[in-house]
Parts: sequence; structure tokens; C-alpha cells
Amino acid sequence: MTGSEWTTDERRVREYLDRADELPHRLEGEGVLLDHVPRDVGRVLDLGTGGGRLLGLLQANRPRMRAVGLDFSELMLAQARELFAGDERVELLQPGGVFANFEHVASTTSTATGSGSRWPC
Repeated sequence: MTGSEWTTDERRVREYLDRADELPHRLEGEGVLLDHVPRDVGRVLDLGTGGGRLLGLLQANRPRMRAVGLDFSELMLAQARELFAGDERVELLQPGGVFANFEHVASTTSTATGSGSRWPC
């Protein structure tokens, strides 16, 4: 996969989101993440936030946590916007000019679970 299917193919995005719970070792990986992010964390930067699944899991036990979720896919961000509708603690952005102001995305903790191969170095 080149990565472009996440930005243009609605069917591919829907299929992924529908089977996300079935991905091998996903629950174990999420458990490790939840164990390592302090419950009193102030801010989280989630690279490749997708539909917002990890941010939702983190927020469940971290009511003071604020988050910025970044994703190249507007299709994925649309799903995350539904999940976090009305939640002022979460800001969802597409990479671009936003990186000119690093203060905007300053965080205590960052995650990039499952999307690391798609982020330019």
C-alpha cells in the first residue's frame, strides 16, 4: 500500500474501521500503551490518529487529558470528528501549515501506533 488509499478510497477506510477490533495483537498493543501513559498526563499528540480509537481509549481514564490528533486522511479525520463531536479537549488536524507553529502541538506524550511507516522522517 502506498498510503494514498487512506485519503481517497472511502471503501478502504470503512473496511479498515469495521475490522479494527480483529487486527492481530491490537488489544495487547493498546494495553501496553494504556499502561505506559500516566493517568495524569496533560497533553497527547497522536500521529496517525485515524478514526480516533486510541485517543478515545486514553481519554476513558484520563478526564483532564487534552489531545491533538493528526492524520493525512480527511476520510479518517471525519470519523474521529464524529467520535469527539463537542469535546473541546480534542483537536483534530491534517498535517500542513500547522507544523510551522510547534507550540500548537506541544505535548507531554506522543503516539504513532500502527502508522509510523506512513510519516515522513
